[in-house]
Amino acid sequence: MSNFWARTITGLSMVFILLAGLYFNEWIFATLFFAVAVLGILEFYKIVSSETCHPQKYFGVFAGIILYISVAIVHYIKLSSDTIGLIFIPLFLPIPIFFLPITPDIDWL
Repeated sequence: MSNFWARTITGLSMVFILLAGLYFNEWIFATLFFAVAVLGILEFYKIVSSETCHPQKYFGVFAGIILYISVAIVHYIKLSSDTIGLIFIPLFLPIPIFFLPITPDIDWL
């Protein structure tokens, strides 16, 4: 089987699983999408890893998990706008730190 067909079958099965989760319950969908998001982050770090770039995979996955959970909390619990500000301001102020896990090797430091 070619690489194209293997990826097509995998993608269609993921779409089917997510749609089934959405059909049954929004919490099941959120949990399934969380698993897909974490697997996507791990795949991203596997792709960008090279001899000159060593991403901090655990920090990046942790940052992605925190970001996903914070957005899910705001969406599913339906918080007021004042509470949203109290949650999102501390979470999004350090957003540049989320991009630090991918740093090239610097020999002079």
